[in-house]
Amino acid sequence: MTGKALHIQTTDAEIPSGIIGIFPNASPTYSILYTKCLGLIFLRGGQTSHGAIVAREFGIPALIDPNASVIPNAIPVSMNGEMGTWEIQV
Repeated sequence: MTGKALHIQTTDAEIPSGIIGIFPNASPTYSILYTKCLGLIFLRGGQTSHGAIVAREFGIPALIDPNASVIPNAIPVSMNGEMGTWEIQV
């Protein structure tokens, strides 16, 4: 899965198409935004967190990695939800 990275900090964030959403955590607060993203990266959470469960239910690739905080907005990033990996595309 490849898309443009977008750090999402508020529930009223505008999410254009083709976005890999980077969320501060996997709490229910952001649930309404998950389906607008191609993929989800959570900076905090666990495999049984709310965000991970919702992602599985909707078939949205997701991973949890605090190191993803270094990904700049609008840069292409590929992610693999099954392997839990991401990579900035050059």
